[in-house]
Amino acid sequence: MDPDSPSVRLEHVRADAGTTVYVHGELDLGNQRRLRHALDDAVDGARPVWVDLADVSFIDASGMHALVDARRSAERRGARLVLVAPSHAVRRILPFWSETDTFEIRADRSDIAVGVARQTPAGTGVATARPPARPST
Repeated sequence: MDPDSPSVRLEHVRADAGTTVYVHGELDLGNQRRLRHALDDAVDGARPVWVDLADVSFIDASGMHALVDARRSAERRGARLVLVAPSHAVRRILPFWSETDTFEIRADRSDIAVGVARQTPAGTGVATARPPARPST
């Protein structure tokens, strides 16, 4: 499997109140390392990390392990990792994880009132009162 598999696209949106990581595509053994790095980079102090999973079309055990490891790492660093709008594929696999690996889950992005700034290539952003609409795929 190719660790640089294009089957997943990750996007970070940082703000003072936390970071949103948008995940698009498939989370599997071929790209779980990219997800781990993206989520680890998203943890910034005690600010929450919102992981938007609405556009995940497939997830296997290695993808779930990446999420579990990221949640544990965030907690050790004093942050929260919150799953947002999990797709049908994600919701199907969640019940198979033990109770010690439970996640804070928000069914809908509108449940989260956190200001974010979408980063432009020049490194500037525009603050919004709520998370922005899902980026188009």
